[in-house]
Amino acid sequence: MDISDWPSDEEIKLHTQRTRNRIIVIILLSFALIAGGVGYLVYELEKGLASGMCGNQVISREAQPDGNKEFVVFKRDCGATTGYSYQLSLIQKGEPIDNSAGNVYVSDQEIKAVWMDSETIHVIGVLSTNFKMVTEYKGIKVEYSSP
Repeated sequence: MDISDWPSDEEIKLHTQRTRNRIIVIILLSFALIAGGVGYLVYELEKGLASGMCGNQVISREAQPDGNKEFVVFKRDCGATTGYSYQLSLIQKGEPIDNSAGNVYVSDQEIKAVWMDSETIHVIGVLSTNFKMVTEYKGIKVEYSSP
């Protein structure tokens, strides 16, 4: 092997820099992947624990006139450190309500709801105490009024 076949100092530096850059990128991607995985696991664990501590008691259900949806008004209890909340979810007709928060309305005061027509739900409750108040959900309009 002739000395002229050996890489020059510049080629060695360039190769070393490329290798170092690749290692840094691999380490950063590994950390990002691990952090994302841990974050996802923590999120799923908290979501599962939180909903497992809560319970929903159905107050009323009413099917959509000439449709395939229904609303469910329910009382949600998440344990001794929180008060009850009254919630409304819009779901497929006949579907059981899962152990999660309402997807349309959440309040700490009792509510009532009625279908005005097949595209509109009217919710009656103390509007100053709501935590969630959606005005449209999956093509269904939601109107609100105080008693």
